[in-house]
Amino acid sequence: MPLKFNVTTETLAKLKHFLILDDHTGVFHWIRQPNRQIAIGDRAGSQAKNGYRIISFSGKHFYEHRLIWLWIKGSIPEKKVVDHINGNPSDNRLENLRLISQSRNTQNIVRSKKRAGPDGIHLPQGVYWLASKGKFVSCIKLDYKKRHLGTFESIEDAHAAYLSAKSEFHPASNIERLI
Repeated sequence: MPLKFNVTTETLAKLKHFLILDDHTGVFHWIRQPNRQIAIGDRAGSQAKNGYRIISFSGKHFYEHRLIWLWIKGSIPEKKVVDHINGNPSDNRLENLRLISQSRNTQNIVRSKKRAGPDGIHLPQGVYWLASKGKFVSCIKLDYKKRHLGTFESIEDAHAAYLSAKSEFHPASNIERLI
């Protein structure tokens, strides 16, 4: 985590004089003006290109989801990260946040790059087109290594194999996002 995104106890205490958290929506609002451009009542922060909300204060930047966790829970243990259960990085309601290891957090990633198979057909995550054999291949990453799950005649069978392996080997993942 870049140093500029770390939140010290002192900074959090200062922020509590400037922000109020709606813990039902996971949204911060300014209750004091940190500068002239911000009005009291404005939603704090902005959404970055990657979908995460970032709050700037005293020349430093903070991820909103980490601030919410610290605000309510008090700490983030070493070697843990705050994960968005539903995969939406701007949904910062506490019930959508959880602490998990970085390796488990990567299990919850959904590939954003679209890939196409034969005739431009969209290939779901975990499925590849093997043109030399005219078949679909299913793979999953385990311990940072690609594991071959099988070669299949149909996209549906290859994807079913991937989803089955994903639910078995990646317990932190949100399978519903992949169906």
